[in-house]
Amino acid sequence: MNTKAIMQKQEGLTSQQEITRLLNVAYNEGYIEIQQKYKVLTLWQPWATLLIIGAKKIETRPSFTSWTIEKGIYLVHVAQKWTSELDAISKQSPFKEKLKGHSLNLGCIIGSIEIIGCFPIFETHNGYFELIGSDTNISEIEIKFGDYREGRFAWITQNPRILQTPIPYKNGQGYYQNYKGDTKLLKFI
Repeated sequence: MNTKAIMQKQEGLTSQQEITRLLNVAYNEGYIEIQQKYKVLTLWQPWATLLIIGAKKIETRPSFTSWTIEKGIYLVHVAQKWTSELDAISKQSPFKEKLKGHSLNLGCIIGSIEIIGCFPIFETHNGYFELIGSDTNISEIEIKFGDYREGRFAWITQNPRILQTPIPYKNGQGYYQNYKGDTKLLKFI
């Protein structure tokens, strides 16, 4: 019996478990890099910043998307657009309080979120909003940060992360399957 077989027998590991263990050790020691595939979601300010700082946990969208069925990590790209209306919104309560101390960058990637589900929005007879098929509660502040009209969809997010330095990036509106930038620049706080 060779040394590897003896070690596996002593540790009770299968070949696949041993490979996984060795890859984890190599990754943790910095010998290999695992390439993360990122999707990109383009949003206007101030909603982009609210998502990555964790003040907004639900992103409301006009339609369902099969991409959210895949779930996963999306880089948050901020559109270049800035208007006097968006400026006024960012200076109103509760936006102003939640955004205090945060820059409203434009035309760049500012962080990431993980999308864990997509649910249709339903308005109840007493004026409350529910997400069909989800046990997620929608807070009053969350309602102020989104468009909860019936017929729209809610993307539930978690694990917001802020980039150390925003990365200039050109992208169209919406969401895209593949980030085409250099992943080595993605350094999160």
